[in-house]
Amino acid sequence: MKKFDVTVTIEIGENDLTLDEIDDLLFEGGFDDALISHFDTRQIQIELRRAAPSKGFLIDAVLRQVNVIFPNSKQLN
Repeated sequence: MKKFDVTVTIEIGENDLTLDEIDDLLFEGGFDDALISHFDTRQIQIELRRAAPSKGFLIDAVLRQVNVIFPNSKQLN
């Protein structure tokens, strides 16, 4: 399988979490290999490199994984 670099910007849909809590949830949810950037406490950008059948498949997998952590999340890019 080929490795792809992806960057996904997400609104997490949570208003009462601190940046540290967001980072902890992402780490525990399987994003320990990702670079996480915060635009504020509601928007994050996830950058990572993982093996997948295609870049689109990887983006979909990331969004599904984020949705498990933050059920009200939505992709911004």
